[in-house]
Amino acid sequence: QRGGEQGVTVEDAMSMVHISYGMKEPASSHLRSECAVLAGMAMATLPNSETPWQDYIDNYDRIRDTMQRVLEGFEDFNTRARHPHGFRIAQPARERVFLTPSGRAEFSTAPLPDDTDPGEGRLLLTTIRSHDQFNTTIYSNDDRYRGL
Repeated sequence: QRGGEQGVTVEDAMSMVHISYGMKEPASSHLRSECAVLAGMAMATLPNSETPWQDYIDNYDRIRDTMQRVLEGFEDFNTRARHPHGFRIAQPARERVFLTPSGRAEFSTAPLPDDTDPGEGRLLLTTIRSHDQFNTTIYSNDDRYRGL
């Protein structure tokens, strides 16, 4: 890519964010990165967009620069993500702070479509996840990546 080797930002199970350059060589020089594929689709479908898609493809730091301007807790994103162990995203539930009306953890159910019938004597288990959820633990009702 124009900007040279690019690092993607990943979040692990402990809410630690760091830069990753991958472990393997690309299978082909013709492969495009996820960022290039998505930004390419955006440029093709939104030709008059003011979003600098090509700049994002050329240098992933620019994506993180934009994120730090709009996401609380991501200040100095590029520098902090390059620290040896990255940085931890704030998770109120880790401090036992639940941002709910009751101030406690709350559970909810989601209705299934009417055509979902697992059959007599069988149960259907479904989980739906958001950014602030890992496996069955929901850390908050806020998904910081939605609505950008």
